[in-house]
Amino acid sequence: MYRMRDAAELFSFPPKIFFMNNATILRLSRTAAVCAALFLSSCAPTGVTLDDFDTTLKAYKIDRLPTQADYPEDDAVLIIDQTDNQIMMGRTTLYTLETHHIVKKLLRNIDEQSTVNIFVGEDEEMVDIKARTIRPDGSIVDLKPSDFYTLSGIGESSILFANIKTVRFTFPAADKECVIEYIYQKEKDQPFVNDVWNIQNDVPTMHNQYSITMPLGLSSVLPYRYKSYPESIDMKPQMFMNNSRYSAYFTDPITFIWARGSVPAFKAEEMMPPKETYRAHTSFALSAWDGWSGIAAWYNKEFFKPQLILTDSISRFALQLTEGCVSDSEKIKSVYNYTRRLRYVAVQLGLSGLRPSAPEEVLGQHYGDCKNKSILCIALLKSLGIDAHPVLVETATTGRFDEFFPSWNFNHMIVKAADRNGKVYWMDPTSEYSRFTTLPWEVQNIPVLTINTDTTGVVETTPGSAEGNNSSRIDSYVEISEDGRGSFRTKLTIDGEEARYYRNVVSEKSYTQLKEIFKKMIMNEAVQASIDTVVVEHFDDLDSSLVVTMTYVIPNALQRQGDIALFSVHVFKVVNDLRWTAKESRKYPIWFPFSQSMSKISVVRFNDTSMSVNHLPGSVELSNRNMQYTLSFAENNPRTVVINEKMKMKTSEIAPEYYQSVKNFYEKVKLNSEKTIVLEKKKAKK
Repeated sequence: MYRMRDAAELFSFPPKIFFMNNATILRLSRTAAVCAALFLSSCAPTGVTLDDFDTTLKAYKIDRLPTQADYPEDDAVLIIDQTDNQIMMGRTTLYTLETHHIVKKLLRNIDEQSTVNIFVGEDEEMVDIKARTIRPDGSIVDLKPSDFYTLSGIGESSILFANIKTVRFTFPAADKECVIEYIYQKEKDQPFVNDVWNIQNDVPTMHNQYSITMPLGLSSVLPYRYKSYPESIDMKPQMFMNNSRYSAYFTDPITFIWARGSVPAFKAEEMMPPKETYRAHTSFALSAWDGWSGIAAWYNKEFFKPQLILTDSISRFALQLTEGCVSDSEKIKSVYNYTRRLRYVAVQLGLSGLRPSAPEEVLGQHYGDCKNKSILCIALLKSLGIDAHPVLVETATTGRFDEFFPSWNFNHMIVKAADRNGKVYWMDPTSEYSRFTTLPWEVQNIPVLTINTDTTGVVETTPGSAEGNNSSRIDSYVEISEDGRGSFRTKLTIDGEEARYYRNVVSEKSYTQLKEIFKKMIMNEAVQASIDTVVVEHFDDLDSSLVVTMTYVIPNALQRQGDIALFSVHVFKVVNDLRWTAKESRKYPIWFPFSQSMSKISVVRFNDTSMSVNHLPGSVELSNRNMQYTLSFAENNPRTVVINEKMKMKTSEIAPEYYQSVKNFYEKVKLNSEKTIVLEKKKAKK
């Protein structure tokens, strides 16, 4: 893994153990504001308050607020970023009470910096929240309860945690040099299951602290592990304990505190892998998980297996669904095609958002999220005697799977099946437009956790795809009239991930909407374009290429300058936005969603018989270790030019040391793909 070079700027503290009385603990961590007596009962959380601002600054020994001169390159600076987690004993289960306190100085880009989004998962409940704006003159504007908005229904297809909610609010009276401060408290099920301390933020952080408080006796029966990324910044926490002679072993608190000071901002780059992979953070996990098999056994026993009920109705439906199928492969394909077509809906499905519904319930509802569609697929296959397993996934869009630190970072579920001959089939029932045996790019060529029948878990790598599998062919015939008007007929033949993208784009669109979609694509190169017809073929047949044929008109496609005319209209360019190449060097890899190939053949007929082709650009061949590009122009008949252009991208991730080569390659491709055909008026014969 490529390592972050800012690691040396992050402080580390030596491990220490301090025996302190309760008063000292109260001063050290906001979490300890809930007294040890709370551990003895199932009392409700007490809520949060914002202390006097000057008192807060003094507690952190801050004698002056930062200014733009201190941070000339940044929009804001986090003065305090403190997260306190208190492990609570409920009536029957353990839960976490998380308190997060933020103090931020605004420097510029106020609109962006003064709006906050707090995500609340299915296994979480927002208990309380307070916020305020502190103006430079010291006056304070408190947010009212009506200023906080809860947005629900947020959830993508391909997420394991459905029904994520967002609490959103914007600070009033926010301006340059203001300070915004907020504190909120959440209840969370399943301590240490998905806990992460974000050491590094998008703006500099002066003081970042993370703590865990639990009953002393619980610390021996609920041990946890943690790992920091990049590994070079790893450190042990400070520990604080009560030294009362008469302390109760099971109720007195023990607090673990991690702290960082002067943490630099994480500077993301265009076209980089998910920043979660490189931004400094610490992940937590239960020590009780004995490797990946421990996690697989826990999930299977607690959430998946109890729901995997093979009823008579499931068996009957499986037989009905596969009627006429002879081989296992045909049966697996039939089941996959049924489950991928089920409507995706993010629904709350029990504890922690991890438990799927029973297959019969999913079958009756005709909808579900990834875990529901997967359990139905598995149940149908098992009822047919076909081996099938759930596979837990951290998608490529959210980070990197660390095989050496077993922890719960999964956000998706897919299916692995095998026929009686041992042939393996990987399927994502959530991806409606992925061809059978082809996974969507978000889950291709990544390590995943497969849960075996005996509840053991095995880390495997999903299959990937080559550039030839993700291809686009663009055939255009162009007639240029005497007045310079261009009539285009373009046919797109698309496969693989490109076809999946376009199927999602055109799905359930009216004809008017289709025309508008493709008109916008064409207008990227020709603002005055008007589209006449659009025809989509093989939309439902995933075994065939998706074909889109359109006709459109571009006025003034031929630009006249006296006796000279120029043609340089190149629709559906192989290269468009190159903002990511603006820098001279890079720190992080260049990341494309998937490798792909593209070919364009354009036949351009110039109908003005008074003109002849004067100049055709020369042929171009470019290549490096990751890419290939060719371009040629040929006049096959008088006033008929054939333009042939091809580009291949062999890999989806390119190390930063090859950035300059890739930058030069793309800039040359863009320059050559915009070359101009020159025509001139024929000279009259003497």
